[in-house]
Amino acid sequence: MDTGSAQTDAEYDFLRIRRRQVLSRLAAWLRREPDDVSEILPFDEVVAALGRTGERPLGLQVIPLDSVVGSVDRTRDFDRYF
Repeated sequence: MDTGSAQTDAEYDFLRIRRRQVLSRLAAWLRREPDDVSEILPFDEVVAALGRTGERPLGLQVIPLDSVVGSVDRTRDFDRYF
């Protein structure tokens, strides 16, 4: 749905995906799935597993959302499906 307002569209998209995430958690709970299966990974664990050797500034870049596997903060607020 495109309203022509970037802020309104972003809010609509966030709320839609947030509702889907809540329903996903409820469905997982009903199926008695473990809680940690769909949690997003903490940033430190991801870079440790990848063997981080250093970092350098690359500036602003566009990345595909599907490539996001972790979060620096608030890992309990989102799941992998969000």
